Amino acid sequence: MPLPIGGQRINPDEFSRLYREHHRSLWYVAASVIGNKTYAEDVVQEAAIIAMNKLGEFDSSTSFTAWMSQIVRFVALNEGRKLQRRRPKAPEEVLATLPADTAPSPHAAFDARVSAALAHLEERARTCLILRVVHGMSHAAIAATLGIPEGTVMSHVHRAKAALRRSLSPQNGGDA
Repeated sequence: MPLPIGGQRINPDEFSRLYREHHRSLWYVAASVIGNKTYAEDVVQEAAIIAMNKLGEFDSSTSFTAWMSQIVRFVALNEGRKLQRRRPKAPEEVLATLPADTAPSPHAAFDARVSAALAHLEERARTCLILRVVHGMSHAAIAATLGIPEGTVMSHVHRAKAALRRSLSPQNGGDA
């Protein structure tokens, strides 16, 4: 297999080092795309296996995070499709299955509304918002991670925040 244009192949040890260094960002990408923290680690691990098999395609003169994030994103999208086919229970359905003497936390309803509002965001906007707000990444770092322009990241974050504000406003049943 020929070397990628502009760079050299990375070896498995270098891949391992870069993977560990960027694991947290990759996990946030997976969690925001799939919308399920439980499956995010599985997605990142599956993406790592795929990436290890494609090391010859990685150009070391480019961003490892962007390359790996794309693989994570595609694996997460595929896993999301599988989960949709299985149709997870809605929060109300889960609460209805609890024993009568089990009281949900006072934050459960708010958490369910936030989760529902996040789920209604477009996948790319949700990913940008979570990387910015939860992970604290700069717009430039998010742009590099996702391989999109920084201005696009800023737009996604701004629009996602506005959409959440609308969804969680008191006239829409929220507490904001």
